[in-house]
Amino acid sequence: MRIITVTFHLADNYGALLQAYALQKLLLSKKINTMILNYDNKNISGSYSLLKSDSKKPIKAIKNFLYNILFLSVNIKKKNNFNKFRKNLQLTELFSDKKKVENIYKENDVFIVGSDQVWNPNWTGGVDEIYTLCFGNKKIKRLSYAASSGNVINVEKNINVFKERLNNFAFISVRENSLKEYLEKILNRPVEIALDPTMLLEKKDWIKIAGNKRIEKEKYIFTYEAGNPNQQYYDAVNKLAYLTGLKIVYFGKHDLRGKYECKKKSYYSAGPAEWLNLLFNAEYVVTTSFHGVALSSLLNKEMFVVLSTLPDRLTTLLNTLELNNRIINDKNKIDNLLNKKTEWDKVNKLIEQERKKSLNWLLNAIESDKNEQK
Repeated sequence: MRIITVTFHLADNYGALLQAYALQKLLLSKKINTMILNYDNKNISGSYSLLKSDSKKPIKAIKNFLYNILFLSVNIKKKNNFNKFRKNLQLTELFSDKKKVENIYKENDVFIVGSDQVWNPNWTGGVDEIYTLCFGNKKIKRLSYAASSGNVINVEKNINVFKERLNNFAFISVRENSLKEYLEKILNRPVEIALDPTMLLEKKDWIKIAGNKRIEKEKYIFTYEAGNPNQQYYDAVNKLAYLTGLKIVYFGKHDLRGKYECKKKSYYSAGPAEWLNLLFNAEYVVTTSFHGVALSSLLNKEMFVVLSTLPDRLTTLLNTLELNNRIINDKNKIDNLLNKKTEWDKVNKLIEQERKKSLNWLLNAIESDKNEQK
């Protein structure tokens, strides 16, 4: 059995790299010969360029360039830490040319795309044929594992492309309920909800990666935001710090606007292993991130989720683990939640239940006849 997986392993993003590692480690633990396709989508890797600019406006682009120069040393350190962690992955040769991928991968048994937002055209610069597995021998079995589109609208806008390409998949699993329901409708076939790869591994696997030695000696609150957090997020962090007297650990380059009002420390240059270490040793977690929630749940960390609008991938996970009560909003204040401890025995049982279900689905999809669900 030879499996090629396609995912966002070149993104300097904690969740993206950890889920890529997790799926490969899981497959290798099952004695499956697998490699990650070392495909460089420039739209993804370019967004993590050391001197990138997020603006097409000349003046703002110049300001962004100077800003990146100012923080070049910590940016380089962060990139080096990510590259160090990537050495844990088994990769194919590097491909930037899609045509070369087509010419080489003709003899594998299975192609797997996922997890992460591999079907989000905003990330991949359009619907990328590599992330929809449009390469290699057509007889090779294709499947998705816990794939996401970020928002189902991204698929709706490209319905004809997705419908045509996903009809070549033997099995499909996704991360969010809305995407499952939409794909079942347009493809007229079963689509599974699968647990993110990070949760296929057990707590002890991640603790081993995190290491035994604490990076931060003081007790602290671990804060991690994906995207642009709103004021409610900062209010929740500051309130928690005030109530507990704990230091704030965050992952931004700086806090020039003084959003964090209490004692704080940035670990911007941390790699995935250091990020895990800081998460595991935290007293509390405040996050807006899907993988922040996934790994906090797995590591049994008391967490608070703060987002004005929760993406479906997050609500699907929180509903599955019965952790909706950890969402901070106008009605659910951090003051009220602080003394309400999570019932981790119940959560752990749900994780184990979903892990077995997802793992059984994945192994069955790999081993079953290609046309079973088509």
